[in-house]
Amino acid sequence: MSPSEVAPLNQRIERRLLARPELAQAQTVALFWPIARLREVDLRGVDAVLRQRGCQMAYPFIEAPGFPMVFRRLDEVGLLVPSRRGFEQPEASAPLIDRIDVIVVPGLLFDAAGFRVGYGGGYYDGALPRYRPPAVAIGVCYEMQLCEALPRSDHDVAVDTVITDEQEIGPIPA
Repeated sequence: MSPSEVAPLNQRIERRLLARPELAQAQTVALFWPIARLREVDLRGVDAVLRQRGCQMAYPFIEAPGFPMVFRRLDEVGLLVPSRRGFEQPEASAPLIDRIDVIVVPGLLFDAAGFRVGYGGGYYDGALPRYRPPAVAIGVCYEMQLCEALPRSDHDVAVDTVITDEQEIGPIPA
């Protein structure tokens, strides 16, 4: 889909996400910068709104292949740098964040049970258990990326809620 086709879908997802009570109460939120060539859900507007509310923002950081994904504080989006995995991340010198209230998770596909297909690294599957609880994990995707059920392995970790441009699924029972 073209950028002009996904723009209204992104706006609907942003509105649904910002209306969530978990975000209204959050002090620290982990987002992701969209990979434009893959047409990932674009939440840059959410970042701007949460910063205006005084929320501390964290973004995923991977030191190198084989290292676990962590979240580092991002004081301004202009400080993002390209990672080896093809996404934008904070600089290695940015402070690590240990406690996060909400983690927003991207995916290629999500199912009704909150499981996802990503890009094959298992980074979110490894990171989510380290931050939950207290963090709540919210998956975001376009409605066309939602399916009834996905195959899963023992190491796969579900999100608590899935938000699309058309609906919200959750909270999903653990």
